[in-house]
Amino acid sequence: MRDTCGVRRVLVTGAGGYLGLNLLPRLVATGWTVRALGPHRPTTEHALPVGVEWVTGSVLDEEILSEAMAGCDAVVHLAARITLRRSDPVAWRLNTRGPALVAAEARRRSIRLVHCSSVHALDCSRGGVITEDAPLSGAGRPLYDRSKAVGQRAVLAQVAKGLDAVICLPTGIIGPIDHRGSRVNGSSSPPQEALGRRWWPEASTGWMCGTSPPASRSPSTGAERAGPTC
Repeated sequence: MRDTCGVRRVLVTGAGGYLGLNLLPRLVATGWTVRALGPHRPTTEHALPVGVEWVTGSVLDEEILSEAMAGCDAVVHLAARITLRRSDPVAWRLNTRGPALVAAEARRRSIRLVHCSSVHALDCSRGGVITEDAPLSGAGRPLYDRSKAVGQRAVLAQVAKGLDAVICLPTGIIGPIDHRGSRVNGSSSPPQEALGRRWWPEASTGWMCGTSPPASRSPSTGAERAGPTC
C-alpha cells in the first residue's frame, strides 16, 4: 500500500546491526521512506539517517511486527544472530522463528519480502562450487548453519503460498559503518586488505576468517565470538 503521495515505504528489521546501518542510508538516498525496527536504537555515533522512523522492538513480538509493517510496500528482513556456540537458544529462535513471522506477515499484507539468509544456510560440506541449488544445511552442520537453513525454509513455505520474496545468500559483507570492528570487515582495514584475508581452520566450529592463524582455544568453553557471515 502506498501513501497518498506515492512514496514507497520499506520496513527494515534488525536495522541497528552492521548490515542495517549500512543499508539505511542507501535506501533513503534512493527515495524510500524507511521504518527501522530493532531492539536497541543506534547510538549517536551511528545516528540514523534523517527521516528514518525508528521502532523499538523485536520481530518475535507479533503485535509490534504487524504494527511496524503496516502501510509498507516492502520489508527487508535482516534481524539475525551470528553465533559460533554449539547451543544458543536465543540465536536459534531469532534465526528460525523470526523469518517465519516476517514472511507470514508480509504475505498477509501482499508486500514483497527481501530476506537476508546466508551462504551458511547451504550445505557447504561437499566442497566444490556452491550455488543456490545446493541443498540446505541439515544434521551435522553447526547451529548457525542449521538455524539459517530453517529460517530460509520458513520463507520458502510462504513463497509456496503466494509470497513475493527475494532471498539473498551473502558470504562476507564489507561496508563503511562497522561499530563492532568485525573480523571480516575491520573498521580500520581498507577494502582490498579485507578482501585479501585468508581462511583458517577453527577447532570447534569449522572455518573462520583471519590474516593469520588464531590463537588456540579450548573447544569446550563455548565462548561466543563475532563470527564471519561468509
